[in-house]
Amino acid sequence: MTIASRDFRELRLDRISRDFGHLHALRDVSLTVRRGEFVALLGPSGCGKSTALACIAGLMQLTDGAIWLDGQRVDQLGPEQRGFGMVFQNYALFPHLSVRKNVAFGLVSQRRPKDEIARRVTEALSVVRLDAQAEKLPGQLSGGQQQRVAIARAIVVEPPLVLMDEPLSNLDAKLRLEMRAEVRRIHSMLGCSTIYVTHDQEEALSLADRILVLIDGQTQQLGTPEDLYTRPASPAVAEFMGYRNLLRSLADRVDNGLAVTVGGAQVLGTPQGPVNGTVVVAIRPEDLVPTPGGPIAATVELAEYHGRDFYAVLRGAGGEDLFCRSQVRLRPGESVRLAVAPERVLVYPA
Repeated sequence: MTIASRDFRELRLDRISRDFGHLHALRDVSLTVRRGEFVALLGPSGCGKSTALACIAGLMQLTDGAIWLDGQRVDQLGPEQRGFGMVFQNYALFPHLSVRKNVAFGLVSQRRPKDEIARRVTEALSVVRLDAQAEKLPGQLSGGQQQRVAIARAIVVEPPLVLMDEPLSNLDAKLRLEMRAEVRRIHSMLGCSTIYVTHDQEEALSLADRILVLIDGQTQQLGTPEDLYTRPASPAVAEFMGYRNLLRSLADRVDNGLAVTVGGAQVLGTPQGPVNGTVVVAIRPEDLVPTPGGPIAATVELAEYHGRDFYAVLRGAGGEDLFCRSQVRLRPGESVRLAVAPERVLVYPA
């Protein structure tokens, strides 16, 4: 196999910003992507992640800042001059062209020799396992197969960087899982660098080497999946990473640590930085465990069966809503006791 990514050392975003009138879609975002790295841009809808990808691709101009590919500044170049591969959410395939001709489009635009185009298209289709579908039209393929065509079209030009904008969001749950594995396999096989936009935390955690969390156009945290899952930098990041229980409390220093109030009961927590007085407590639903004799008393308001477990909304003794996942069946109206390990109770300055 000779399909590979063009050699480079790093892509660097240097305090990039993008404004739409008075709206600051991106503000001072900096990021360095090394060769071979898979970086996910993660955040809620409207946070600026697709805008950042469009600026990297050259589909939008920066308001401020610069983009560097090794020693060359590329933000002033057109998309075709940057040479990045792009995979869109809606595939963006030509419906009247065969799979083979869709994949060949970028090479034809570059006026490559016909024998080189044929060889590289065949290799790209082999990488995405679509050799047998080469002469079909996109409309004759499944959603997952169409997405593979889009990936083959992106990698066939041997780009230094592949940009993916929520490429799996239009697929059903089973296909998303299958394609997630395919995206990672292709990334590893080619040795390319990938910047991947998603609002799905599970997708980002499973695919990325590092994750950049954007909220309101600003960098909130950059780190490994483990960093973000276990040590979110702020309540806003914690909420987006699945810490559904976000509660205000007063923090008290006690002999064995830091005590906070959850559901009307005192539990021990783990401070995330200097804390004093009013704090925000973050707990994942799966870390609130129904336990006989647990310190937190609550009443089940709503319980949903999710296959492997039950997801429940409870009312704590202090009147607040608590969210919990349980292997044990929970029923509305039932009184339960909950416990939580101190290391899973993250305490932030308010």
